[in-house]
Amino acid sequence: MKFPLTACCLVAALAVVPRASAQNAGADRASAEALFNEGVALVAAKDFAEGCRKFEASQALDPTLGTELRLGDCYERLGKTASAWATFKHAQGVARLKGQPEREELARQRVEALEPQLAYLSIELEGAAPEGLVVERNGSAVPLASLGVAIPVDPGEQQVAARAPGYEPWRQNVQIATGPGKSKLRLPALKRSATAPEKPNPAVNLAPNASFRTQRTAGFVTGAVGVTSLLVASGLGLYAMKEGDRSKEDAFCPNDNHNGCTQEGVDLRDRARAFGTASTITFIAGAALVTTGVVLYATAPKATEQPAQASLELRAHALPGAVGTALRGTW
Repeated sequence: MKFPLTACCLVAALAVVPRASAQNAGADRASAEALFNEGVALVAAKDFAEGCRKFEASQALDPTLGTELRLGDCYERLGKTASAWATFKHAQGVARLKGQPEREELARQRVEALEPQLAYLSIELEGAAPEGLVVERNGSAVPLASLGVAIPVDPGEQQVAARAPGYEPWRQNVQIATGPGKSKLRLPALKRSATAPEKPNPAVNLAPNASFRTQRTAGFVTGAVGVTSLLVASGLGLYAMKEGDRSKEDAFCPNDNHNGCTQEGVDLRDRARAFGTASTITFIAGAALVTTGVVLYATAPKATEQPAQASLELRAHALPGAVGTALRGTW
């Protein structure tokens, strides 16, 4: 039997995983199971705050759909409606990808029940944002793009802070009532610090050889990531084709020229579409990365040329039902 190239690559990759990693993973799962059981006992004793912390720790060690659903329920019992809503929303997408319709329906019902209870907070910036502005809510950074947008938050005290180089820090607490409701917090223009140093000249010249090596290395790495993405896309595509072919079998879709399917047949086709979409997105991203890598490598300045500062940023994101990558750079 001949194996496709992607399968061979995956087998080879798995073969070199250190045994210690497997042992650590087993220990993490054991710890996660103990934390999960402790969380169940604490929730049964109505100690929701500590129970939620146990579920959070268990999910961090070994993420599972069952633990996530328990965590969402615990958040709701604790009164953290926004956290519960977001947790069930994520669990709904995970259940859909895993082909677990009963859990997907359970999560959907909890999401719809929580939505009318949500409290929202919008942080509105007065004036232009100074360079290097960082806004935080409860110690976590708030994306500047979300300023002015009503975001679901848990009832209770919310701590909002802002800072920027050369400006005095700002902080304010706001009390959010149990929903439904919408609150606004105005973030005033930051005051310049009296001791702020003069802005230095940021110009930095790279040695020609260093710039040459940096850009060529960036091109090589980007191209390698692109080739890997193409291999992954091939694997996803092969799996999608396999599931699609299975759905045409008489055991799953016996009627209407293989279009009249049982529920299992419908699930197979939904899974095939999901993996097919992921394969297409990953293939496009991989092709773009390979092209960018070639351009970076080919346009690297020679040792005698005036160097230009180059930067490269590669980001990947994965959400329930979606996979994507983004590349941003200057050279």
